[in-house]
Amino acid sequence: DSFDRAIAIDPNYPDAHAGRAIALLLLTLVEPLKKEELLLSSRQSIDTALAMDPDLPIGRAALGLWLDVAERDYAAAEEEIRVALEADPTNANAANWLIRVLDIQGRVPEAMAERELALKRDPLNTILTVNLARDLAEAGDFYRAEKILRRLLELPTPPAPALGSLHTLYQNYGRFVEATETAKVLGLTYAGQDGRQGMLASLALIYAQLGLWDEAYYWQDFIESAQPGDLFALLNRSLLQKYQGNHEGMVQLLAQIAEEHAEDPRQLPFIAKLIVAAMNVDAADRALGIELFESAYGPDLQKLTYSVAVIGQAFTAALRVAGNTERADEVFARIADLQQFQQDRGKGRSPRSLFITA
Repeated sequence: DSFDRAIAIDPNYPDAHAGRAIALLLLTLVEPLKKEELLLSSRQSIDTALAMDPDLPIGRAALGLWLDVAERDYAAAEEEIRVALEADPTNANAANWLIRVLDIQGRVPEAMAERELALKRDPLNTILTVNLARDLAEAGDFYRAEKILRRLLELPTPPAPALGSLHTLYQNYGRFVEATETAKVLGLTYAGQDGRQGMLASLALIYAQLGLWDEAYYWQDFIESAQPGDLFALLNRSLLQKYQGNHEGMVQLLAQIAEEHAEDPRQLPFIAKLIVAAMNVDAADRALGIELFESAYGPDLQKLTYSVAVIGQAFTAALRVAGNTERADEVFARIADLQQFQQDRGKGRSPRSLFITA
């Protein structure tokens, strides 16, 4: 809307058209059903901007992002983004998009070098810092990952992505005291903004894993009172029931959620959690997980994509345990085809490269 207002004021301002294009491209992440429409409108804005100024750095960066998202032409995307960065090296978003296309192409050392270079130009950039911390943690360098994230906490208002990443880092390394405190700061500081209730949900689960049930349900009740009837809040309660050994209650609640949210496009995380739960509970849970998976992805599995292949693998295992080996083989073959397809198109894609950050 801001870009549309700017264009209404001055239709001949190319930066506004390029900014609008980028906003539409990022919107495809949260509006997948409108992706084709958004891509078309985005390209029109890019063409308008570059017609006014063919060398416009933000316009070339937008074109590079479009080639990545719409065409998956990573070499062409890289070329356009590098042109944009040569003209404007301070564009941290363009730097992050360059890192993304390098990562997708399997050029991880180059991606890491570009990230380090971008951070030298903008040492307090949140997204660059968070992504570097993630890479360092994956490489086992916990100390440096923690250090660069904590540097952002010294800002007057610590950025939410930095707090969230630090929480995840502590949780993955078993430092639950720090993980709990970080979750509290993030959840209470940003409660109600951009879905930050999810951090309080994580806090409730940490307490549950530690067996501190009063604290766990205190935060769970807090979440539900802030967002009555919220799908993810209810899902979180089902996981608390699982940790507490109340499998019957968990299944009943999940069945209720499934019925009430059958057409909700956000049901994917629910299905993932349910199938994971079904793997180590009982036959009733497993049967419900299988039924919901079939409902969500269809008998031909055409709705199953590479980005959720890990859920398909869990589903395959659930089918085998249930004795339906024929269907398990069908699902496994579909997943294998998807993975081969991705390798043929982009030489393989890591899960993290499926997301655009800006």
